[in-house]
Amino acid sequence: DNCRTSIFDLHRSCPNCSYELCIACCKELRENNLKGSCREELVSYPHRGIDYMHGGDPSPELMNCVQTDLSSCQPKTTKWCANTDGTINCPPPELGGCGDHALKLRQMFPKDWLNKLESDALQLSKQLEPSDIVSGYTNECPCCTKHENARHAATRDNSTDNCLYCPKSDNEKTDDLTHFQSHWVKGEPVIVQGVLQKMPHLSWEPPHMWSEVHGASTTPDMKNVKCIDCLSCCEV
Repeated sequence: DNCRTSIFDLHRSCPNCSYELCIACCKELRENNLKGSCREELVSYPHRGIDYMHGGDPSPELMNCVQTDLSSCQPKTTKWCANTDGTINCPPPELGGCGDHALKLRQMFPKDWLNKLESDALQLSKQLEPSDIVSGYTNECPCCTKHENARHAATRDNSTDNCLYCPKSDNEKTDDLTHFQSHWVKGEPVIVQGVLQKMPHLSWEPPHMWSEVHGASTTPDMKNVKCIDCLSCCEV
């Protein structure tokens, strides 16, 4: 509840309310260097009108508005620290807790779940042998040497991956899938040819994609696409 992180296993929780604190925040709290939501910065910005937010000029009555002075915004700091014996009490209501009970160390998984996971992984590695797909091609694949299913991608010397495997989608050979996996399992890019020709209704053109997203009953207002200039937060 302090740093808004995802709690994986170990954490501290209040037995009275639902406040939870991760292990990293517990360490920072004991070091008196807690980060997160304990310090709240209040900054107010002048409203310059709707037109200004969309790239127009500010409202006439706000033309001479002075720039916001951030130094005048006093932060609100709530005192919360660990006890001398290392225990941590639930934070006050201002920080989301109840302030009445000490946070208890809890865990989500059984105590021996990590040892069991390592043991199961070791047994699994002993049962399974290296796949024939991985060890089938130790050198350059024969299909990638001046073959119609290959595309020249680089000209490195003493390299076995200067070509990319480019199979055709209409091939119906029984070993095509195994051949594809032999390249894919090694992290090599694969370009499949003829996919769009087999799917005539598939198109990546922006107008077609826009109509598919919004359907055939698109209103005239939906046909006008707004572009946002992210640097100035204005519509263009």
